[in-house]
Amino acid sequence: MDEFDKFRFGVFEGDLFSNLWLAFADGNEFYLGVRSLMGRVKVSFHSSGVCHVKVAHGQSIETRPRWKRPPTPLKGAVHFASVCFPGGYNKGFRSVSGTPKKKVFGIGAAPEGKMIEFGFFFSQEPVDVSEQRLSHIGLPMVRVSMPNGDAVSVVARMTDLNEESHARLRNLNLRDDVFAEIEPGGRLENVAAILISDPSETMPIILTSIQGFSLIRRNPG
Repeated sequence: MDEFDKFRFGVFEGDLFSNLWLAFADGNEFYLGVRSLMGRVKVSFHSSGVCHVKVAHGQSIETRPRWKRPPTPLKGAVHFASVCFPGGYNKGFRSVSGTPKKKVFGIGAAPEGKMIEFGFFFSQEPVDVSEQRLSHIGLPMVRVSMPNGDAVSVVARMTDLNEESHARLRNLNLRDDVFAEIEPGGRLENVAAILISDPSETMPIILTSIQGFSLIRRNPG
C-alpha cells in the first residue's frame, strides 16, 4: 500500500471522475468528506474514539450523528467507515488532475445493481502484515500513519447493491431547506448528495455518494 497523509479518491469512467472525496490525518485525528464540501460537511474520527459528522447550515453548525468507535486493536483491524458509490446513481463525471503530492486514487465505476465500496480500517500492525490481512477483503490501496501508532488503511471492492439500499436511493428523504433554494416550477441540475447511516460503536458509518440528478420543485396546487 502507498503511504500518504492526505489523498483524494473516487470512481471513474474512462478519463472522467466522480466527485472526489478527501481523506487526511492531522496529528492523531482523521477526517473524511467530499473535497468540494469540506467546509460544510466533514466526518471527524478523533484519537479519543469520539466521532461525529459536522454539517454547517449558514451560521449554525450541527454535529450529528455523534458516536464512539471501537479502540484500535494491537492485532487485526477494525472497520470504522465506508464510502460507497452505487452504480447508476453517479453521473456528470469530470476530468481531474493529480500530482505526486495530491494523489488521486480511483476504481472503475460499478454497473447498475453493484457499488464500489472504499472501506476504512484502523490498525497498529506493520504495513506488510496489514496489507496481507486486508487483501482478503478487497484491494488495499493507501495507508495513513499517525504519530500515536495508529494507521488507517483503505480497501476498495465491488459489492452487490441490496434491495434496502435501492429503496433508500429511489426514495430520497431530503431536507426542506434544500427545496427552499428552488423557485416554484424551477429545478436544480447535477445535484450531489451524501446519504449517512446511523453508526455506533459496533456499526461503522456508511457514507453513500451520489451525483448528477435533478431536483424539481412543482408549482403549488
